[in-house]
Amino acid sequence: MAMQSLRKGASTGLLKYFLLGLLVFAAGGLVMTDVGGFFRGGISRTDIGKAGGEKINISAFDRTVRRTLGRIGIAPEEAFKLGYIDELLNNEIRISLMHQSASKLGVRVGKDHTANKVRAIVEPMVQDGNTPQQVLDQVLMSQGMSEGEFVNAIGREVGTSLLKSALQNGLAATSPSMAADIHAFQNEQRSIDLVLFSDKELKDIKKPSGAQLVALYEALKENYSQAETRTVTLVEVNSDKLKKTIDISEEEIRAAYDENIDAYTSPQQRNIEQSILQSEEEANAVSAALKAGGTLKAAVKKITGEDSAYLKAQPFEKDGLLPEISDLAFTAKKGEQIGPVQTALGWHVLVVKDIINPTKQSFQSVRKELEEELKQVRLADQLYELANMVDDLLAGGATLEEVKQEVDIETKSLPPFNSYGQGKDSKDALTQYEDRRTLIVETTYELLEGETSPVMETADGGFMAIHINSIQPKSYTPFKEVESEIKERWTDDQRRLENKIRVSTFLSEIETTNKSLKDFAREKGKSVKSYKNIKRQGEPKKPLTQRAMNIIFAAPVDGYALVDTTEGSAIAAISSFSLPTVKNQKEDEIKKLNSTLTSAGQNEASSLYLNNKQESFGVVVNRELLSTLYGPGRESF
Repeated sequence: MAMQSLRKGASTGLLKYFLLGLLVFAAGGLVMTDVGGFFRGGISRTDIGKAGGEKINISAFDRTVRRTLGRIGIAPEEAFKLGYIDELLNNEIRISLMHQSASKLGVRVGKDHTANKVRAIVEPMVQDGNTPQQVLDQVLMSQGMSEGEFVNAIGREVGTSLLKSALQNGLAATSPSMAADIHAFQNEQRSIDLVLFSDKELKDIKKPSGAQLVALYEALKENYSQAETRTVTLVEVNSDKLKKTIDISEEEIRAAYDENIDAYTSPQQRNIEQSILQSEEEANAVSAALKAGGTLKAAVKKITGEDSAYLKAQPFEKDGLLPEISDLAFTAKKGEQIGPVQTALGWHVLVVKDIINPTKQSFQSVRKELEEELKQVRLADQLYELANMVDDLLAGGATLEEVKQEVDIETKSLPPFNSYGQGKDSKDALTQYEDRRTLIVETTYELLEGETSPVMETADGGFMAIHINSIQPKSYTPFKEVESEIKERWTDDQRRLENKIRVSTFLSEIETTNKSLKDFAREKGKSVKSYKNIKRQGEPKKPLTQRAMNIIFAAPVDGYALVDTTEGSAIAAISSFSLPTVKNQKEDEIKKLNSTLTSAGQNEASSLYLNNKQESFGVVVNRELLSTLYGPGRESF
């Protein structure tokens, strides 16, 4: 049983703090540029891709896709068109390459290190009436992941994050003078004179033919589409009666405590602060500075000019440290300095800040929590029995009404919704089921009309099934109903095109006759409008657009440019430009830009590293399968 497995897993002392870790790493994990060059064939039909020695299984990748798209509300086919599916696969490949690289370098992550990373996040989420186990169960269910998948993902992410940090910390900061030059470029200002020719000036636009309108409709057809919707019945197994019958004896609670005593015992730990340097020379210098007096952080800053190589003190168990460090740390005395010691991550200088003796939680301190967990296990077992009965009845061909006569279930008809939970007018159709949204949507779109899903466990410990009542296929508003709108759009597009051609001819006339912009404007019955000190990164002033701004700042000074505006086309004359002087530049802005450029360079270093690993490990993708699963006309998987 799932609850029993979770209960037994508590003996490691870590499971209770694992399950939110993946969310943390997903938010701040491997943010890198696309390694590129992944998408080519040459792998089996059962895998979506392969990176080195690791295959990316269809089922595992599909769960990742559906979890992600369910959170952001994008249908698979739309995400595929936008390239988002490709990026999700890229990310899986990047993580795999980094994980294999870390393993090859001997980077190991101890259980205590992983637990410490997520404990601080889990505990604030535990509210009155909930145990850490219950919070973790809910997260695990909402993510649609098994315990093994989750724990494996945590370990992989921690290891790859360590390797990524080591790669990025080795990159030197951007030069302040370079940052100042880029800052000046970004803050350039220009003044222009503008003559505007509105699209509305062109009246005699040729009427479109029927064939032209139909062609435009076909090109814009997706704008007039209504997504497939499904109507379902939600089947829930009623657990209220069961909850009132469960009683756990004192002997059972004591036995569970004794059986899992390791879960309530913490081994000896060392509270260690450390620095990880890139060279032996730096490490020796830091060690010498520390011995001369002061703190490790101050010594690192003195030698390297910054404290990014310093890691503040945190507790470690022996197996949570790298092999080269663990024995030294656990034989050292409190306050003793260790190192320099070389590992795969660099050169370490450490200080043992404190020795933490083993601790054990008393029976009374955990009794209430144990009793609640045992009740949940007992309830889950009984719910599973009911769920199995429902499964057997449905598999035997019983209708929902017939099942209700045998088992205490409730049925609710849900309003029609599409593949990302939206109903009529794109409103949320599943507001009452937020904790089950992903499970309901995914299950609904895996079934055919008339089918009923197996009974599934929900995030709150209940059980439910989905029955598909009807399927309304994807449809399109008929051409006749939008013909007038299409015609208006075609006319507007044609008017804008003809106006742009006209203004392009005017620009050639100015450039070949050497007329001033004012003289030309007077001949055409137009006025010249001046815009002073336009900023390169500023908000465009109407009628200018961002595209027009890009053209204006790329044009030569004293030259002309044809630009698009919100009203039509225009001829711009660039009259002057200015750059901020060194005195006018703000030091805090340059520092912020310097930090951004350094971060971009560090990410580029990670990307180059991955490019190299791509070549050495080899990466292939089953492009045909990817398109079949998520492209137009896809099949449900």
